[in-house]
Amino acid sequence: GAEWNMVERIPVDSLLLNNPKTRGLEYRRVFDYGRNIDWEDPIIAGPTDVGFDYYFGLINSHNSPPYTYVENKTVRKIPSGMMNISQKEKAGDITKRGITPGVMDPDHEINSVMNTHDSMMVDYIHKQSKTDQPFFLYYASPAVHLPITPDSSYIGKSQIGLYGDFVINLDATVGVIMDALKTNGVLDNTLIIFTSDNGPVPHFHSLKSEFDHYSAYYLKGCKMDNWEGGNRVPFIVSWPERIEKGSTSNALLCLTDLMATFADLVGFRLPENAGEDSYSALKVFLGTDNKGIRDELVMHSGRGEFAFRFRNWKILFHPGSGGKNYQLRDNRCYLDKTEILSWKGTPPMNPYNDSDIQLYNLDADPYESHNLAKDHAEIVDSLSEKFMHIVHRGRSTKGPIQLNDPHPQWHQLEWLFELYPGP
Repeated sequence: GAEWNMVERIPVDSLLLNNPKTRGLEYRRVFDYGRNIDWEDPIIAGPTDVGFDYYFGLINSHNSPPYTYVENKTVRKIPSGMMNISQKEKAGDITKRGITPGVMDPDHEINSVMNTHDSMMVDYIHKQSKTDQPFFLYYASPAVHLPITPDSSYIGKSQIGLYGDFVINLDATVGVIMDALKTNGVLDNTLIIFTSDNGPVPHFHSLKSEFDHYSAYYLKGCKMDNWEGGNRVPFIVSWPERIEKGSTSNALLCLTDLMATFADLVGFRLPENAGEDSYSALKVFLGTDNKGIRDELVMHSGRGEFAFRFRNWKILFHPGSGGKNYQLRDNRCYLDKTEILSWKGTPPMNPYNDSDIQLYNLDADPYESHNLAKDHAEIVDSLSEKFMHIVHRGRSTKGPIQLNDPHPQWHQLEWLFELYPGP
């Protein structure tokens, strides 16, 4: 995979962590952009500690230090250089935007990360295909995360600038994986899933005006928002021996469902305290159940606000997006230019909706343009009750009540706890 977000699992000098002047500081400040890492100690709580047999990839996303590759528990090459970049450089160059200064392997090239992972995946598929055992490969692609750094061979291939070129680079990586599986004779009996963990990031709203390109189609919002543009993403599945080519489904699905789906696939029964919000979608994949078994979905924005989906209805327990701050123009959401360049932390609440509650019928209004909360108080009440039932049970699937982690109660929901106190 491309990243495991292992920054906080890298051994840091214990004297710093125990020093009264640094104890309690944000980890990244103690981490000091990678200068305080003990490179001789193995990385702890990484992929190979939680079930993976092998790991190759970055320590974090490809815009964050330390800029070096990890293989299993150790770095391939100890970073001896520094990635230095100014705010002015980042603001004026999309290939540098989002980069955090820090230590790096002097030979590390950000725009070659995709090709490096491609080669490692092809080698892995080749080796595993020669055995009589099934294998699982998880790849978290650097594309299309900031910075936008397509390989030079893809620059100019699209009609929407470097971002489009990076998308084509990602598409080519999918082709590399498919070709490797086909070459090794295992493509037809391999389940492949291609998806995203969120919608497009906010500064790509500029693609609308510059290239007339809508990364989230006409859906409202983007990454970190509870609106559909932040959560509704492509989900493409291939399994030539079992899944009909070109088939589609409107089943409600969440990425948490992959756990139960994979367990179902291999005939493993999950413990009652695992996968509390995971439903198997295997029958949906195979086309034997086009509706799926999930009726409801709890959503959570980048700012910590909650939303809830039940069938075609969606309720947001907050005004605005729950994430970013927007201006409105032509009934669509656009980020203010100043907001794009300067947003940090929690932005002010979005004044778009004059109600603290938003209610949308997604079948009739997938673009969330008509807030029906004031017209359907009974639906607001019903959805709120269903949502709080899940909160009180600590799970959305059947099974014994579980404790919510990490907190049993959230300040965002205090008013709902008063209205629906639970058992």
